[in-house]
Amino acid sequence: MELESKFIKGTNEQYSIRNDGVVIRHWFIHSSGTKSLKERIIKGYLDKNSNVLKIGINNKEYLLKTLMSQHFTIINPYNKDVPLIYKDNNPLNCSLNNLYYREPQEKTPLEYYHINNDKYSKRMRGNLPKHYVAATLKMKKEELSEELFVLQTRILRLKRLLNMKN
Repeated sequence: MELESKFIKGTNEQYSIRNDGVVIRHWFIHSSGTKSLKERIIKGYLDKNSNVLKIGINNKEYLLKTLMSQHFTIINPYNKDVPLIYKDNNPLNCSLNNLYYREPQEKTPLEYYHINNDKYSKRMRGNLPKHYVAATLKMKKEELSEELFVLQTRILRLKRLLNMKN
């Protein structure tokens, strides 16, 4: 793969990005006001929460894969907003040939939530406390009869199961 470089928009040709995912600073101004033309490769850091490579340019954070998409026009072939992901599942490898848009998956946001949060979905199917059931009926816990508690618990579980499937 031949290296291609493009200046990053909005940086006054101070920074450029290559198709192998490397960001280069071409010049900077010292605190004394003199301009240095020494080139330097800017190292990114891995965000532990989102597991993506971020890079700092002029006191702003950018996702490296987003910069690659903007400057080397990785085209999203789908009409939906889908994530740009790594072919080799390595967020440190942001080269142009390693990035692609994932095919859209036909799941609702609620399904994604329940799939990714199994503890939550187990809790949703578990026993409901009496004070919770009474609160849904806008009653005090002491006023709730046993038959009404059982009936309302079944209704709430059914509603939750329907929400999980839709």
